[in-house]
Amino acid sequence: MGESPSRLGRLHMYSKDEVFTAQENFTTEALRMAIEDDPRPMIEALRRLAGPAKAEKFSLRSGVDCQPTTQVALPGGGWLDLVLRLVDEHRRVSEVWVEVKIGADETGDQLTHYQDCAAARAYPVWLVTLRHAPLRSTVPNLSWNDLYQCAKHGPPEDRPWLEHRSWKDLRALLKEQNVANDSLGPISDREAASLEPAYELIQKVSALVVAVHKKLPTVFSQSVAAKLHWRNEGQLINAVGAGFRWSGAMVGTGGPLRYGLTAQDGTAYWEVTVDAKDSTRATVESARKKVDEAAPGFGPDWDRPRSGTMLLVAQSRATKLVTHDAALEWFVARLSEVALSGVLDMLLPDSPVVPQE
Repeated sequence: MGESPSRLGRLHMYSKDEVFTAQENFTTEALRMAIEDDPRPMIEALRRLAGPAKAEKFSLRSGVDCQPTTQVALPGGGWLDLVLRLVDEHRRVSEVWVEVKIGADETGDQLTHYQDCAAARAYPVWLVTLRHAPLRSTVPNLSWNDLYQCAKHGPPEDRPWLEHRSWKDLRALLKEQNVANDSLGPISDREAASLEPAYELIQKVSALVVAVHKKLPTVFSQSVAAKLHWRNEGQLINAVGAGFRWSGAMVGTGGPLRYGLTAQDGTAYWEVTVDAKDSTRATVESARKKVDEAAPGFGPDWDRPRSGTMLLVAQSRATKLVTHDAALEWFVARLSEVALSGVLDMLLPDSPVVPQE
């Protein structure tokens, strides 16, 4: 018997399917990889769907041995998209069969066939669908958005899984495909209570981004500042708002330069970054060398990543700089260090890189 395809090999195999089928199979395989790396988000999502009695019956709890498998053949025909084999501390076996749907409806009478096959097993089997909405009232449905929210937030007592790269990648994939994202979830009491503070925060950050933007011509040379500067501040504010809705960060941008407020580790940081993502590899390497050789060098506020296109990152905890003027002073100091290094001269093209009036 030949070896099973590697994880990436399976993804490559699915990429050759028809577009709609490929999306569904690709996403299923990405989910299997995330569960294989860390089953806790999936177990928690299913536990919430099941309720206490069924969760106990199927050992849906932290620490259970969970073995995910995709494309499992059934007697009499048909393929299960995803099977989770659960083995508890007493070696009792149960399974959760997951029919994965991105947007498709039921094919023929497949769920009835799956239910019949499940009933014939000697151990407990729970059939569920994973879809934006239920297919049948008799088959429980785990929504993509419930799984997305569980993988993003998790229970307060078990946060470590949130750092797992496979689940971060899966959340990003679901968001990019518009299968699940934060905008589709219900408004929580915590979110509702944050409406007024959020408005105040947006006002404060927007005012500071505009103030930093106005300082650019005084910090950088005329040729560099002209490529960073937005002639219409209304467009800048609109771009900050659009970026906040998409990424959760409120930042002004100009080519490789970014400045504003970002979220990290449950709090917020004022941040200045220089990212050479639109440059060639040779330019990135030359720019990193220029950063290394800058005189005077970059101080303790700066991190200099040694891989990728990010060249410089400076952060200060937002609540540490308690006034608008203190934060603005910090930004001007960091931007002045960038200006002295000359790194932006290497990264900016000859023509302006920001929208004009």
